[in-house]
Amino acid sequence: MVIRFCDKEVITMTLNEYKQFDKVQLALYFLDDKSKECPIILYDNDGKYYGMISYESVGSDEAIVRDYFVVGGDFWDEARNYFEKNPNEEMPVFDEEMNLLSFCYFDKNNYNDLFTCFEALNNIAFDMPISLLDLYGAKLICIYDFNECAWMAYKLFVKCGYPVYVTGEGWDWFGIENVYMSDEY
Repeated sequence: MVIRFCDKEVITMTLNEYKQFDKVQLALYFLDDKSKECPIILYDNDGKYYGMISYESVGSDEAIVRDYFVVGGDFWDEARNYFEKNPNEEMPVFDEEMNLLSFCYFDKNNYNDLFTCFEALNNIAFDMPISLLDLYGAKLICIYDFNECAWMAYKLFVKCGYPVYVTGEGWDWFGIENVYMSDEY
């Protein structure tokens, strides 16, 4: 299972605006097919993030989901721990200033073999008799898009000293720039 990111159209409102809705109006909003994928992001009256209401949460006793993630050093571990207990959730992801960046979810496809492969490569990375680049005659490793597997591959390749080019939304959230490589590669 892999943590993936997705963009969503959202509706934002303050708690005061939210309190004007009754449960029936809220349920009717989410009955529209377009609105099912469009969560409501709530901010308190001071403009700070308060919670999220989604199609999945609107029918529960506690319609406002207060959980969220902030990108940073422990993001992957925190997200993995959360999703192991809540595999069907989709969580908002914020930067350190609490600006909404994206949403993430647990892709339930089985990627155990891939994780096992990354763990094995991490253990032997410095003991390989020939580098991957020399083996294939490559000069640069390119990683397109961003998810947990891409992050693991990036960390492994950098650990091995390979030149890595990344592109796609999300890398900069973790301090990795999308950098145009020169003709040297």
